[in-house]
Amino acid sequence: MSDPEVAALKTLEELVGFKKPQPCAVEPLRDVKRGEPDDPKILFCLDTMGGSLEDGFLHGCEKSDSYRFHHWHLINSFVYFSHHLVTIPPPGWISAGHKHGVKVLGTFAVESGPGAKVLSKIRKANLVSVVASQLAHIAASCKFDGWLINIKSGQGFWPLPLGVPQGRNHGNSPLCARLLGHLARQFAAGRHAGLAERAQREEHVFLRPLRWHLPQI
Repeated sequence: MSDPEVAALKTLEELVGFKKPQPCAVEPLRDVKRGEPDDPKILFCLDTMGGSLEDGFLHGCEKSDSYRFHHWHLINSFVYFSHHLVTIPPPGWISAGHKHGVKVLGTFAVESGPGAKVLSKIRKANLVSVVASQLAHIAASCKFDGWLINIKSGQGFWPLPLGVPQGRNHGNSPLCARLLGHLARQFAAGRHAGLAERAQREEHVFLRPLRWHLPQI
């Protein structure tokens, strides 16, 4: 019997239809003192090259030459990234990070033309709350610590699907209370001048009402 893979969610339909992960033990996040409170925070991003790395299985990988990371003591957050819509970190990486007091993040990514279509569909179908709820549910049920939100749509306006003013509407919900202490970090890039700068200004407004902790990067 082959080991099941922790597959990325490649479509909006897969994200909306996600129910629960396959059962697997995950190490809880340890409280490890790392530097001083005002020290710069370091986020490390592992790009899985579209999911082609051999580390995405439920019970890990036995290959001796698979990618390894040894510098947990130097980072504060670990991002598991692919170029699919939703990337869920495998339990092995979650446990490895948690053993060293490092928060592990999945990725919500919309890129280029296909990403613009996803954003448009979310807006037109009024799925902002559904997407936010599903991302919160996935992080909580898979026992990792939040999301890197990667927006590279190339549109001439800030298209964040989980943003202001919709974010304010969920500020006091039980869902947000479940995510208290989790991370959400936005990254934006586009062809139009000022898009990324606007994103940086708005992320503080967006994240505070959702009561997610914003790492000072």
